[in-house]
Amino acid sequence: MSKVIGIFAFLLLTLPLTGLMEWLGAAVSSGLKGEKPPGLLRAVIKPVLLYRKPWGESPKEKLTAFFHLAFAMAGGSVFFAGGSIALSFLLLVFAEAVMVYKIGHNERDPLSTGFESETASASYSACQLFLAAAGFYCFNRLLYYKGSFLVSGIVSSQTAPSFYMPAMLMGFIWMLVNESGIGLSSIDKNCEYLEKEQAMYESGRRFRKATLFGVLFIFNYGGTVLSALISGGICLLVWLFGLLLHEPYSRPWNPRAASAVSAVLLIASFINLFVLFQLTDGLR
Repeated sequence: MSKVIGIFAFLLLTLPLTGLMEWLGAAVSSGLKGEKPPGLLRAVIKPVLLYRKPWGESPKEKLTAFFHLAFAMAGGSVFFAGGSIALSFLLLVFAEAVMVYKIGHNERDPLSTGFESETASASYSACQLFLAAAGFYCFNRLLYYKGSFLVSGIVSSQTAPSFYMPAMLMGFIWMLVNESGIGLSSIDKNCEYLEKEQAMYESGRRFRKATLFGVLFIFNYGGTVLSALISGGICLLVWLFGLLLHEPYSRPWNPRAASAVSAVLLIASFINLFVLFQLTDGLR
């Protein structure tokens, strides 16, 4: 029953909650500029209103939009149902791969940040997610003497995985702050040009981002109320940093510097996984 509740809560609450986060981001932006913040109600229901836009003319665009949204929703549903985190990550990677394919074959997309930057971001995300999945498997084995990818086992461990996976946590946070904000501000600028397919892409990004923040939460959750509050606070801080570290609040990232940081964090995450594997191997 709890699995069904988790899935329905994820599917029903993600869009309005991410709309609320978008409004908070817009409120922060308006406060920094000394302007009046936008209306709260419209920001919360806007993800649903976007589906009132007409369909585009390309059948291929409809198909890729559907698969991107379906993979993102399926990945989040598996995670919030307490299922395999490896399967959840694989589905999220498929969703991002569809987005990369779409950007590579549709240059007019107003939400794209460029094919090369999207490809680099997706590649780093896939590597970091698979390393994290392996790390969670070793974490479960270290605590239960049996490896498992189940999210339910990670949450019920009464120990925060971040104590055993600090490098993976840093790499995961870097992945989150480098991605676009939880509410894409370009929607406001280009809303009149959006078609229903692009609304589906936007929804897919929201479902994916909500799942990733759920993963960040369990990274720091140790089974107590205090750890839940700390983990929730970390999620809010990462969201705020991700907002402020993007334009127009800061200069664009230097591509070489960003690539260097990503490479260092991937290597550190791999070393972290190797150490975890050695610890679990000693249990034999």
